[in-house]
Amino acid sequence: QTLRQIAEFSPKSQLHCGEIIDAPAFKFRGYMDDIGRNFRTIDQLKKVIDLMSRYKLNVFHAHLTDYPAWRLESKAYPKLTAPETRYPTRLPKRGYTQAEMRELVVYAAARHVEIIPEMDMPGHSTYFKRATGVDMQTEKGVEILKTQIAEWAKIFPSQYFHIGSDEVRIRMKSFIPSMVAAVRSHGKTVVQWYK
Repeated sequence: QTLRQIAEFSPKSQLHCGEIIDAPAFKFRGYMDDIGRNFRTIDQLKKVIDLMSRYKLNVFHAHLTDYPAWRLESKAYPKLTAPETRYPTRLPKRGYTQAEMRELVVYAAARHVEIIPEMDMPGHSTYFKRATGVDMQTEKGVEILKTQIAEWAKIFPSQYFHIGSDEVRIRMKSFIPSMVAAVRSHGKTVVQWYK
């Protein structure tokens, strides 16, 4: 990519002998897209990943759940991705199958881009309550989330798993520790928003 960038700005794309010394200043060079809120097609996401790779960004933070929708197919709880539970103004019929997301993960990896998923909890979860009939901060809600974490852990090979946990009052004292333990049980490192 460095060579390509140099060539673009060289007269007539001619390159002379030289030495390229190039190393990233930061381990993670990322981009976040709130596709739970604003849906993008897989083709659109592939274009984003192509651009990221071009400019040496290596982490795509896929924010897959938000107030309007839970965008990734759930085999265990199909109602989570049912169009009737989504906001009618935010492309309610659009979501991703697990197969589509696996395809995107492979596509990104081939371009040296890691996809880190975010399952926002317990905030930004209006869709969750509408779809399941329970709040995330209940025993049943925790059970459903643990099942979803297990499903997602099989789709995303990333070491990291984002659980959100911002912009909401945590009422259930065991909620965050339970979710952290669930993520770690799949060999993942927990990431969450600070404040």
